[in-house]
Amino acid sequence: MSPDTGLNPVISQLRDHLAFRRMECGMSALAAHSAALHALDPAEPNAGMARACIWQGLTLAAEPDADLEAARRSCQQAMALLQPEGVEGQRGWDDLETLKNRVLQTRPIDPLLRAWSNGAVENKTFQQMTEEFARIVIPKVWEREDRKVARVAKKLSISPKKVRRILHSAGVSERQHV
Repeated sequence: MSPDTGLNPVISQLRDHLAFRRMECGMSALAAHSAALHALDPAEPNAGMARACIWQGLTLAAEPDADLEAARRSCQQAMALLQPEGVEGQRGWDDLETLKNRVLQTRPIDPLLRAWSNGAVENKTFQQMTEEFARIVIPKVWEREDRKVARVAKKLSISPKKVRRILHSAGVSERQHV
């Protein structure tokens, strides 16, 4: 099967991204995407798609313009495609392990959350803990949602007014990032 025929939307997106990366990053990104397109095997559609997602993720995670969030999504998509079969016992999945190591690294846990998980709540009420938790989490969700209050409100099922209030109390200003 030719890489140009019978492409589904993910591969079409990969090809579109390839054109952009060709201009922006040069031959190394092009080589990575080319390998992903050639890795497609019509006999094993999930494995071929997983390989394409893995190579896309590796390209997105490459320095200096790494897009780790997009690379993480590619990694998760590859793992979802391989979920029924798994990758244990299959050869040639070192690239998936490399991608996972780059994008699924453990992030430091906020010391306050760590203390709470150990039961150290001091003399705080549940309401106070809930508000502190919101001041920790909502700014991070806001960053992930491209600093869009409406997206955060929809994602967390709370009012936009409450999102703004919590961002303000956390010392984050919508205007400073515009």
